[in-house]
Amino acid sequence: MLRAVASGIAMIVAPFAVAAAEPSAAEKLARAYVEAYSRADWSAMEPFMADDIAFVDRTNPDPRSLPVYEGRTAVLAMLREFGAKSGVIELGLDFPIVFESNGVVVFAGKVNTLSAAPGATKGYRWRAEQVIALTVSGGRIVRHEDFANYARPVIEEQRLPGTGSDRGVSASGRSQAARAGGLLRVSPPPGIAVAAMGR
Repeated sequence: MLRAVASGIAMIVAPFAVAAAEPSAAEKLARAYVEAYSRADWSAMEPFMADDIAFVDRTNPDPRSLPVYEGRTAVLAMLREFGAKSGVIELGLDFPIVFESNGVVVFAGKVNTLSAAPGATKGYRWRAEQVIALTVSGGRIVRHEDFANYARPVIEEQRLPGTGSDRGVSASGRSQAARAGGLLRVSPPPGIAVAAMGR
């Protein structure tokens, strides 16, 4: 009797185990998009965006931030302005949890933004819990939702790679900093290898 029950359970579970071995097309696309987002490479994000993409960050307390940015042009303009004004080198996203359901890919973990003023030898890490939900349709990201713990971030000073005590960070130094920590760290799906860079 027990053997029959166990056999029945195995038959039910087996198809799901096989399906989990290969990430969906939506998850693959979302991972590539978030890798670019982690590097603060706005141009690399653009090809993944639908023309009518909506970017939502309801947890952002900044009154100057719109609740929703609609359209690829508006979203990219917002991201580029944010990057330029804040001196963003990378977002340093670290997502141990990634899953896809019904065309929505969810990333859960932390954001570790590194930013610095022009000519600075030191930057700042802004660390907080973060969740990203990406809706994929027609092979493009149609909705990007950010949820970050703006209420309790941890802010740490950090010396930038390629800088000395008597000189500011150069363009090459900023690139080195991004390469050193800008790769997305996520738990890879079974059978998929993802490089993890230490911070």
